[in-house]
Amino acid sequence: MRIEDEVFGKYTVNKSKLLDYGFTCNEDNYVYKATLVKADFEIVIEYSDAFRGKVIDLGTGEEYVNYRLPGASGFSAEIKDEFTSLLEDIRDKCCENQLFITEQARRINTFIQNEYSVNPEFLWKKLPSYAAFRKSSSKKWFALIGTVAYNKLNKASNDDSTVEIINIKVKIVDDHLGKPGFFPAYHMNKKSWITILFDNKVDDEVIKALINESYESV
Repeated sequence: MRIEDEVFGKYTVNKSKLLDYGFTCNEDNYVYKATLVKADFEIVIEYSDAFRGKVIDLGTGEEYVNYRLPGASGFSAEIKDEFTSLLEDIRDKCCENQLFITEQARRINTFIQNEYSVNPEFLWKKLPSYAAFRKSSSKKWFALIGTVAYNKLNKASNDDSTVEIINIKVKIVDDHLGKPGFFPAYHMNKKSWITILFDNKVDDEVIKALINESYESV
């Protein structure tokens, strides 16, 4: 997962605050530049439809990418820390926290709250994007919203972009698998749970009916 996705995943930007922060704007493309403290490097942060950042070696004019490698250490780790700190500062000063990334997830969250008087619970520090919905009477989960790399759902894909999903308990798993937007349950019992991708290919009313089935089953 990209550092930018981890930092800004559930946040929406306030563009006027970007300008106050020091971003310049050209045809709805916002750009901010900062020189690293410990080296002759420059961080460039851009925002149009999403935040994208890069680190430029001012000596060579080339992009430095080692800090993005898994297990970055030493100098690369220092670059990563400073890059991440800048993103987090921009997030905290220019963005507003949303519980979920996609509009569809937000609609489904509103439905669950209104229908069952159940609020999302963010139970895991190491998985801050994951929200459990538990039945008040039994405290058992009937739905779980979270994020995952797309290629973790679709093993045939090389796309590692972050997507938002919901896990729901169903009576017959095979009735749903193979349909657009439906996948074997991610990180849950695949015999009784399924994963649905929040990309609007599965209609809200279908998801609501399955949530009701899950709620009744637990």
